[in-house]
Amino acid sequence: MSIKFETKNQVPVPVPRRIVGDMILRFSTGERISHWVHAVSFFVLLFTGLGVLSTIFQPAMTIFGGIQVARVIHRVSAIVFVVVVGLMFFIGNPHYHWRWLKFVFKFTKSDWQHVSAFPKEFFGGHGIYPAPDKFNGGEKINSLITILGTVFITLSGIVMWWAPLFPPGLVRWAYPCLLYTSDTA
Repeated sequence: MSIKFETKNQVPVPVPRRIVGDMILRFSTGERISHWVHAVSFFVLLFTGLGVLSTIFQPAMTIFGGIQVARVIHRVSAIVFVVVVGLMFFIGNPHYHWRWLKFVFKFTKSDWQHVSAFPKEFFGGHGIYPAPDKFNGGEKINSLITILGTVFITLSGIVMWWAPLFPPGLVRWAYPCLLYTSDTA
């Protein structure tokens, strides 16, 4: 079933959704699982990583059982962050994840209109938004930032985890917070 989404002076665009009981599901079960695994592992990585990189946050690592346990949790969460989410593109019903990539890398005139209307909305006005596809322009930009951030965080994590295998300059680049604190101390 699809629901038609209409806005002022726009042609209705069908947006695929499923009705289950009293809920309208916009995303599949696989998409929701992938999203939440990625989100939870990201926040675990964030909080354990703060303690690993900065002495300011190390007292908070008692929540995880101390800094050494936080480091182990950080590495396990890194594996979940990369492997589990990466596997979602190949197991279960990978069609949804590949379709998502196709959607977020394809910007239409409607997406640019949405992005240009957003600042007015942000500052208290009301922008005129075109009918979106599955994702509007703002959601696509958010997805692209998430993809790029994930790639850079993963690559820097690989360099830090296996530092002896990489040139020293690259390892120093991967530790920007540690480098800053050691240079200023």
